[in-house]
Amino acid sequence: MDLEKTHRFICSFIVCGVLVSAFAAPASAQVATKLCYPHQMEDIAAVSNQIQARWERLEADLEERLDKNIKGCMKRRFQGRDGVGDKPGNGTVVCVQNSPPSDSKEHGNWIGNRTICEGAGNGFGLTTNKTILLCPAFLNRMENGKDFQKAANRRACYASLLVHEFWHSCFRNLTLDESKNSTARIVERVTFRFWRDVVKANAPNAVTIDKAEECFQ
Repeated sequence: MDLEKTHRFICSFIVCGVLVSAFAAPASAQVATKLCYPHQMEDIAAVSNQIQARWERLEADLEERLDKNIKGCMKRRFQGRDGVGDKPGNGTVVCVQNSPPSDSKEHGNWIGNRTICEGAGNGFGLTTNKTILLCPAFLNRMENGKDFQKAANRRACYASLLVHEFWHSCFRNLTLDESKNSTARIVERVTFRFWRDVVKANAPNAVTIDKAEECFQ
């Protein structure tokens, strides 16, 4: 093989190797989504990736505020059993849209989820199957609220609600009327501050809303 052919072979090998690596690389661990629109999936993926990458800090903040060892359940919702990048989290997020899904197989589930959402408000943590619902009240606010045209604000709210509802799925402390100081509400506020002060601290696109309560109707 002459020098020119050798050079072409090496270059081809390198290019092929890069392409194979790009397609073979495992996806970053994140929660699964179902019936979410692409822009909602993008927000949820961005949030879950940041949470799984910085889980130790968020876990420490939660445990300090709650004076409680939260063990591994919450971590596995975002990271999977083997940690960052090894497996996707075992949590699933279902976006309950205003209108029924086009897939007729999902229509019955949508009716049931809409009924749950009418009582729950912004979201609901299903305690038996690691699944949470994001309800129309929340999704509409993220879509149409003036403050939430900014991704940093919107994602701070997604983070707060995801952790709130996954908390229910792990600790099963549902109440019919969550007071301001319920454990899940505290978790929600800790997560908001984590997103504002750790994830987006001093960033050009910093969070500009002040507290988690502004995320919800």
